[in-house]
Amino acid sequence: MPICLSDYPAGHSLVLDLLVKHGGHRPAYTIVLDPSDPAGAPDLLNATGDLDFTRSTKAVGVTIYLKNKPTTHLRFDNQKHLVFSFAKDYGGTEYPITRTHYQIRNVQVTDTAGQTVTFCYRNTRNDDRNARIQHLRSSYGLYLIDRFGHVGRIDPGVGNGSNK
Repeated sequence: MPICLSDYPAGHSLVLDLLVKHGGHRPAYTIVLDPSDPAGAPDLLNATGDLDFTRSTKAVGVTIYLKNKPTTHLRFDNQKHLVFSFAKDYGGTEYPITRTHYQIRNVQVTDTAGQTVTFCYRNTRNDDRNARIQHLRSSYGLYLIDRFGHVGRIDPGVGNGSNK
């Protein structure tokens, strides 16, 4: 099944590794391009680990592999949350997303260990409620859960492109 469906076909695909140094309420992390992705697009990820889709006019299909130390026992949280939170404006208050989110779509945790998530990022600057409002940069969060059920969240940013 494609990550982005026909309503917003992907112009790019991106494979990332989420490297977690330690768990806890605010896990320490680094986001890097996965070296196994032959079509990796380094211009879609900036030096601080934020996604940068500003030059794209289409949706982006994203796969993220969680790579953490065996002692952290983390996985993507697909039980208490649908993996992601989102704020329309960078630095704004993030809220957990639902399956009908306007920007992050088709979220799938694709393995039973919770180490891989795929999603389609619609990649629009347009507000979902008011077409006159533009969001050039947004924040998204990834919820990680440990073996005790404690949830931590990381919150990189994303530069939005001009998909409609």
